Amino acid sequence: MPSTPEPTPARPSGQHDATGRFTVLNGQGQGNAIVVCDHASKDIPPELDSLGLPEALIETHIGWDIGAADVSRRLAALIDAPLVLNGTSRLVIDPNRPLGHPESIMPESDGITIPGNRGIGTEEAERRARLYFHPYQQAVAETLAAIRARGVEPAFISVHSFVPEMKGFRRPWEIGLLHAEDTRLADALRAALVAAHPDIVVGDNEPYSGMSESRNTVRQHAEIVGLANITIELRHDLIATRPDAEMWAERLAAAFEGPLADPHLRRPLVQPQRITDSEG
Repeated sequence: MPSTPEPTPARPSGQHDATGRFTVLNGQGQGNAIVVCDHASKDIPPELDSLGLPEALIETHIGWDIGAADVSRRLAALIDAPLVLNGTSRLVIDPNRPLGHPESIMPESDGITIPGNRGIGTEEAERRARLYFHPYQQAVAETLAAIRARGVEPAFISVHSFVPEMKGFRRPWEIGLLHAEDTRLADALRAALVAAHPDIVVGDNEPYSGMSESRNTVRQHAEIVGLANITIELRHDLIATRPDAEMWAERLAAAFEGPLADPHLRRPLVQPQRITDSEG
């Protein structure tokens, strides 16, 4: 594949990276949590020429997590937490996969060929990592460090969305709570959600497994250092409009009120968690 022209590097200006590679909102928030959204954007940098895809496909779930950014913004505001939003489509390079993982730069997604990702070499993969993967992960690390510097051990909350149907299977869950061995936040959040909304269908490590090494952001910034954490998966047909997304954010904020106020639920584990690889 021909070498892709490299845009002029830009330095982060605090709240926004000038290139749009990430955004930090409410960076001075005083809540006991950090919120991250790995798949907040469907943006593909101009030099990649839409990866050869029509815009209509980029706007589907293969390009981003529909509704997740709107949920994240409202949730972070309600719990007064710093929020880090990734600014580049998962199709360019997925921040929630370790570098070199088969799903880091996918030549195909949900049966759809991604022409601009086929046959790329090491040089192009490293270029994308340098420009689009590392700046976002560094923003998460710096935001987290700033919270801990003021003496707070925050809960690490990652927000995603999932498609209602996959491979002919209609997924019944409205929300999935993903976790590895540390189930503190998942257990508390599930109990609060079900108590307030008995009809909600909550998945435990559904529709994906929280035990997977492929969950790169939570694993690298929270699990391996023992921070309390949770990955929230919301079915995207339930949050596809801003009002619906904000309604779910309000439900989550109410459910988080007790857990985030409980220092036991946020106390880092003494031993880092053991993470096993599984598909998710």
